[in-house]
Amino acid sequence: MRRGRKIQQLLDQSIIWGTLRPEDLIPCFLDTLRYLNHRGLGQYRKIDYDSEYVGEVIEELMDKLNEHAPKGYYFGAHPGDGSDFGFWPCPEEE
Repeated sequence: MRRGRKIQQLLDQSIIWGTLRPEDLIPCFLDTLRYLNHRGLGQYRKIDYDSEYVGEVIEELMDKLNEHAPKGYYFGAHPGDGSDFGFWPCPEEE
């Protein structure tokens, strides 16, 4: 399946919700990146969830997911729920 079709299947829906725990977010974000055929994820094989750097890992993964967002979309928390992550339409600029 082409990458464009894969991302289309993920738009406007949650990939994970109801949690902000790194041990929930990181595996989900990695699975989504693998689904999108993102390369170079080997550095995330062994993650210490108690590390002071775990927040930076989450930010890195969100940046990588955002690279896959089509024009007019972003990857991140839903505007109405900070624990609902997915590919959402960019808010219209006023």
